Amino acid sequence: MREVERAEGSGVASSLTDNVEGQGGTQKIVLRHGAIARVLVAGNNAYISGNATVLNQYFGFQTPIAETVGARWIRIPRSSTDFAEVSYDVTLATVLKDFTLSGHLTELAPSTMDGQSVIGILGTASIPGQRAGTVGGTVYVSNSSKPLLVGATYTFSKGTATTTLTHWGEHLSLQPPGDVVALSVLEPASTATEPTSALRNAERSPAGKAVESIVTALFTALKAKNYTAACNDYTPDVQKLTIVAAKQLAGQTFTTCARALAATMNAAPNANERIQQLGAPQFTDLSINGKTATITYSSVVGNEVAHSTIVAESESNRWLIDRATSLTFTKR
Repeated sequence: MREVERAEGSGVASSLTDNVEGQGGTQKIVLRHGAIARVLVAGNNAYISGNATVLNQYFGFQTPIAETVGARWIRIPRSSTDFAEVSYDVTLATVLKDFTLSGHLTELAPSTMDGQSVIGILGTASIPGQRAGTVGGTVYVSNSSKPLLVGATYTFSKGTATTTLTHWGEHLSLQPPGDVVALSVLEPASTATEPTSALRNAERSPAGKAVESIVTALFTALKAKNYTAACNDYTPDVQKLTIVAAKQLAGQTFTTCARALAATMNAAPNANERIQQLGAPQFTDLSINGKTATITYSSVVGNEVAHSTIVAESESNRWLIDRATSLTFTKR
């Protein structure tokens, strides 16, 4: 199946062309000003290649990595936490997620799309990186005895997008590319294994231990540059939307919190270097009031000690890190 999406407005992506089947496919991304990237999902690997602009701004790879890749392909195994981010919209299952509508559905009068007679269904679309209920969507199916998806239109706060689907049932020949470099070679995983003695303190309440555990896990995810886990596993939904919205206000649109967070970290001077120096949090104070917890901790960062107070919120019966309310540094 072939999908072509074109966007108009203030978004980063100008057009995406996907050729997908069950668990594999290809994608070509063309950004404004001619930046191009290609994605291939074949077997148990995703492959990505592109110029430094698109690898950095759209996928969130660090600038040194984006500049190093050149004409080569980065190989990302299915076991990697980055696989889901890169392979999204490059398999049939993920493409079809964008055609899911919710809320009140309205059947429209027959019309024409891509030269075909179609029936439109109007509702609310579920688009990654967009706040629930804010994107209007119309999905079109062929007006025939055997209806198939033909396309969709989406209305965002700052623009529109149109997607068309063709070549249903087409078989793809997906072969791994040549000149491949493994992502693990360019971006080695964190080796941090610092223990946190406070987590082993039997006098702390189960809720307190849970909060401390989430803080420590978020530290580990950020040090490993595992932005997917940092967003999905340890960050509330509202804060994820805030991270995406902050990049939108800066004129950059990202489809997921993970990509927006990666770009934010890469853009901040020495942010990744500082994160790599970050020691395990040592908790000095923790108070819980209903579904809100306030945590104070210190952590060694190079030749300094960071002192911070952060707020966690209980969401869906788990604690998630919402925001920092203070951050100061002292010399060791």
